[in-house]
Amino acid sequence: MRKAKVITALALTVVMLVVMTGLAAALTMIAATDGSGNDKYTFSPGENVYVTGVNLPTDDSVDVYVTQNVSWSNGDSIANAGVILVRYNVNSTQVENTLFLGTVSNAGGTYDIPYPGTYDIVYDADQDGTYDGGADYVDYVTCTGFETIPEFATIAIPVAAILGLLFFYNYRKRKEE
Repeated sequence: MRKAKVITALALTVVMLVVMTGLAAALTMIAATDGSGNDKYTFSPGENVYVTGVNLPTDDSVDVYVTQNVSWSNGDSIANAGVILVRYNVNSTQVENTLFLGTVSNAGGTYDIPYPGTYDIVYDADQDGTYDGGADYVDYVTCTGFETIPEFATIAIPVAAILGLLFFYNYRKRKEE
């Protein structure tokens, strides 16, 4: 009897895994990635940002945007929802094959994505400039799609200065005693 329960539990587990894998494979999604198509959520200055799609409709003309991060709702105007940093009019197959979006930089170039900041990637399938929850995709609808972080020196220098001041005041305090 106990052996039958174990076999039944294992069989149910295998069925659940197969169903979950099938559901995951059927999902259509886009995500920020590196040049190899690996998911990446944090980018440093000088790094290139790409988008890769999974199970997107093929050979359709689409618009791909990089916007400031917002919480998206059906019917939101892409232009009004956040500042558009980059906009591409491409074939959906290009997104499936990893599409270059821009470089993390504060130089102000056409394809520069400023740092620090939080951003979304919007895939506008019907090219109407509006986020349609049934037809369009956002890398993460309710949270940050990806973020850019400052250079190490931007953080390290102020921290070192504060620590130096603390040590200096501590030294002066001990010297006076």
